[in-house]
Amino acid sequence: MSVTLTAGCEGENPSSPNEMQTPSNEAGLELSAEVERLKAEIARLQMQLRERQPDVTDWMPPEQREAYRRLERFRAMKDLPVWDEVSVFNEEHRVTVTDRGFIEMLRHLLPIGDQISWGGAIPYTMEPFSLELKTNRETVLIHALAKGAVEFPEILPGYYFRVDTNLTNIGKALLPKPEFLPEESLGSRMLDSGFLRVRHDGYQYYVLNESRIRILAVGFLRADKKETDKPDIDEAASLADISFFLYGREIVMSIYPEWIRIRDGEAETWYAVDPFDAMQMEAALRAD
Repeated sequence: MSVTLTAGCEGENPSSPNEMQTPSNEAGLELSAEVERLKAEIARLQMQLRERQPDVTDWMPPEQREAYRRLERFRAMKDLPVWDEVSVFNEEHRVTVTDRGFIEMLRHLLPIGDQISWGGAIPYTMEPFSLELKTNRETVLIHALAKGAVEFPEILPGYYFRVDTNLTNIGKALLPKPEFLPEESLGSRMLDSGFLRVRHDGYQYYVLNESRIRILAVGFLRADKKETDKPDIDEAASLADISFFLYGREIVMSIYPEWIRIRDGEAETWYAVDPFDAMQMEAALRAD
């Protein structure tokens, strides 16, 4: 004898599976339609908000409005020329660079962001300097006034914009040290460098990322090394040559499988180094 159990109240016929799901399906369809309607309404309201939001230039006098719009190419990074040379200068010193790799690297640091309003004095976060970007047709002047902040004094004076902080390290790297700053040790100068020039795997390129600069400097400072006489090796067979730039001075670190050479101006020092440490420093250059 078989017994069949069914759910339901006495006197009701049990529903088939399809019949029981029908109301749920209808409710799901209605909910989906309502969600889509609300999404469309949100999109419409967002578009209205954007259309009603005033342009930041609307309140400016016409000449300032036009100047502000001239800077649009430094936001979109479109229609910018290929600069022939870049000069970095302050009231006392000027350094002009024509190296194409350096200029191309600099190009990626030029996009400007939001306008900055300090509401008072410009904060002192670095020694101010200027950049002059030049082609045979135009010259653009940029004042780097604080860490990550620039002004275009010949286009829109008195207006300040956010910029990549690595751009404002260029002055620290290339211009001489201000007299009021104390002399730093070799290790401190490597750690504080404004940028690196790297020759590695047959290529030359520049590194401006502060973290990467410090990784390479710390790699040398922490390495298991011992000062030694110049070894009998092929000096041209280095794994990498890394130049640290700070205040117009250059420290060149050449990495070999068992040696490191440091050239600081006229001074040259050789170190015997643990091969693992040399390998780690060279590997840091391959990291993304």
